[in-house]
Amino acid sequence: MFFEVESWEADVLRSHLKKHDVYWYKEKLSLSLAKKHSNTEILGVFVNSQLTKTILQSMPKLKLIVTLSTGVDHIDLHECKKS
Repeated sequence: MFFEVESWEADVLRSHLKKHDVYWYKEKLSLSLAKKHSNTEILGVFVNSQLTKTILQSMPKLKLIVTLSTGVDHIDLHECKKS
């Protein structure tokens, strides 16, 4: 699942991830979307998607976070280390 993705980025990623179930959103990740996709194992986000403790806890199967930006200030690294 990828958030804050432009259409051209989705096209490129889609061409490389044909064998996977992938969801694309132009908006930032919200708690309601995180809960809707609670089975997500890989998550790609941009800097505006705040990966808070609450959001991370709502996605218990999450194994990998890919940030499409420089830095990780928008990701609760302390919560990530707990899993």
